Amino acid sequence: MKFRKKPVVVEATQWFKDGDHPKVKPLYGFTGKGWISTLEGGHEVTPGDWIITGVKGEHYPCKPDIFEATYEPVNESTARYEAYGLMGGDEFVSGHSMKRNLTGPS
Repeated sequence: MKFRKKPVVVEATQWFKDGDHPKVKPLYGFTGKGWISTLEGGHEVTPGDWIITGVKGEHYPCKPDIFEATYEPVNESTARYEAYGLMGGDEFVSGHSMKRNLTGPS
């Protein structure tokens, strides 16, 4: 069985140094690296990693290449609608995608 990831809008901050994100603490003895506590335990953070805030307020690091392949920027004013698939002409009704003409009759 195959599954598709639900469209979810997340907050993310790219981390480069101590102070870039309040949840990342300095990793003493390893210059330029940080440490973040996650639901799965602690993780090392290196410059360029993204710190994502999950849907339940949890934080976790993501490597830049994985972040770029998985996420794209959203317009803040339409983020709520994009999360429900209501932008770009798609409208979801009862779990089914239905096309809707947003520009009116041609």
